[in-house]
Amino acid sequence: MQSVTGRCVKRTKKASLMSFSHGPYYQLLILLLHIHIKFRSVVWLDSIFNWRVSRIVTIGWRQWFVKGWWLHYNRRFVDWWLLNLWWLVDWWLLNLWRLVDWWLLNLWRLVDWWRLVDWWLLKLWRLVFWEWLLYLRRLRIRWLRHILRTFVVICERGSG
Repeated sequence: MQSVTGRCVKRTKKASLMSFSHGPYYQLLILLLHIHIKFRSVVWLDSIFNWRVSRIVTIGWRQWFVKGWWLHYNRRFVDWWLLNLWWLVDWWLLNLWRLVDWWLLNLWRLVDWWRLVDWWLLKLWRLVFWEWLLYLRRLRIRWLRHILRTFVVICERGSG
């Protein structure tokens, strides 16, 4: 690398300066500087640790307010709030749907279980009823046997 005088100069590392300028402390300092600039009339130094001033802007509180930057930040806050509100509504709807889904599934399981129980109870009832009918047939009471047979036919048609 050539210097101003024209001689070749060996380039040396600026270890502490360069490593600091890319670290979190540098970013924190720049952030604090920006916050300080927003509310006071101070000079804005963009990259202070590289020792060059990119731009110098003097901003006072009145100019900050008149330029309407507070509207921009206010809008950003409203956007953030709306986004969080939407996430909350979305989460609530999702959980509501999961609850309804779980409830319907359990209801269907209950109905399915009841259909199974009902089927077994019907089988048991028919078994008992047929046994009773056979017993009554042995008694040879015609009118009672006729009524019971008709009842059994009606029950079988109804249950499918």
